[in-house]
Amino acid sequence: MENRFRKNGIDYVFVGDYYIPDWELPVEERPIGKYGRMQRKYLKENIPML
Repeated sequence: MENRFRKNGIDYVFVGDYYIPDWELPVEERPIGKYGRMQRKYLKENIPML
């Protein structure tokens, strides 16, 4: 059984008993703004597991 194959322009990977699409998200670099920075600081200080 193949571990990888391509169908309709999408690569699939065999994981466990299923073939799962091998997708990659595009890397985005954009400013998060004042409130985004405030939320990030709050999460780092109060909920470090996230």
